[in-house]
Amino acid sequence: MSSLEERKSTTTEKKKEPSQLPIPEKQLTPNLSLPDDFLVSCFARVSRLYYPTLSLVSKHFRSLLASPELYKARSLLGHTESCLYVCLKFHPGLYPRWYTLCRKPNKTLTNDDISEKAKSSGYVLAPVQIPRSPPACFSGLVAVGSNIYNIEERSSWISILECTSHTWREAPNLREKLTSLSASVVDQKIYVAGSNRKFGCGLKNSLEVFDTRTQTWDLDPIPCSETKYEFVNHRSACIDGKFYVNAGAETVAYDSKEGRWDLEGGDMNDHMQLDSYCEIDNVLYSVSFGELRWYDNQVKEWRYVMGLLDLPEFHRNVHVRLADHGGNMAFMWGGDLFDSRLSGGYEKKIWCAEIALKRRLSSEILGIIEWCDHVLTVHQPYGLVKVLAVTV
Repeated sequence: MSSLEERKSTTTEKKKEPSQLPIPEKQLTPNLSLPDDFLVSCFARVSRLYYPTLSLVSKHFRSLLASPELYKARSLLGHTESCLYVCLKFHPGLYPRWYTLCRKPNKTLTNDDISEKAKSSGYVLAPVQIPRSPPACFSGLVAVGSNIYNIEERSSWISILECTSHTWREAPNLREKLTSLSASVVDQKIYVAGSNRKFGCGLKNSLEVFDTRTQTWDLDPIPCSETKYEFVNHRSACIDGKFYVNAGAETVAYDSKEGRWDLEGGDMNDHMQLDSYCEIDNVLYSVSFGELRWYDNQVKEWRYVMGLLDLPEFHRNVHVRLADHGGNMAFMWGGDLFDSRLSGGYEKKIWCAEIALKRRLSSEILGIIEWCDHVLTVHQPYGLVKVLAVTV
């Protein structure tokens, strides 16, 4: 080979060398970020029960999980579901804390199972990060659609918790402050019954209606001159399109279609004094003295819910909260089972059961326990304010 050919060969080899070197590592690293539209589409197909866990992945995930686009996609896909929220008030303290029912990341055996062989249901209450929620009471909290409305006693303020973004916003105030109130929902309208003190006239009953679709109050309050007893420390419920108010020794019902008050016979108010009641599919349920009952509106009397033999025994004085959870009953109570032992210090467990309700005869309702488990442990005195279910 001539010297000229040797130089050409050497030059060619030198030119090829760079292409044979390993590609820098940065060029081999794939781009792991996914388009937001794709993530939203995936999240929309996942049960809302897993959102608290997904929100721990990153700030970006938390932002997408609270976005309007996600809940619009869930609605279009038909993936809306009932989601449980719990309001607790810890002592001492004025402002409540909110929790939501979710699934544990891993479903494992626990020492708190109801039976030794049973597995954990996988449900737990997760804290909702809401900055400084307003004061709340049982009778002033109602759920409509994906929102929770908080009507404050001794105030005209109303605030709305948007359960998609977990933010509070203000709603139009009541016309006047109510010293006592109770709210219930009929056809997406919130009926607020209460009393206010007029100068020189004592207490006067009041009933106002808020339309959640238009976010406005009806122009004129509903007259309450036909009611005999004052709406003080009263309770309300909505059944068959009527708004029932238990006040004093009487129960009155306002028929919005007829525009009149009717005196309701029977003993409806006998089991509505401890805030342990709710309406499910036009049936009123209540827990008192450790027993679950339902109100037969045809014969105007309370009947026992049958079954429930597997429901853990709890003290008859323990406060229970009920909620309509997608047609089933969310049954929540605080305190320990009788055979549990405290390890020292303040420690209380909050339990929850989901009960399917089946009407077997016109005068019999059977309760079937879907699951029951300890969902939260608290380490300071608290009050179980209310349990509500929204649709998201």
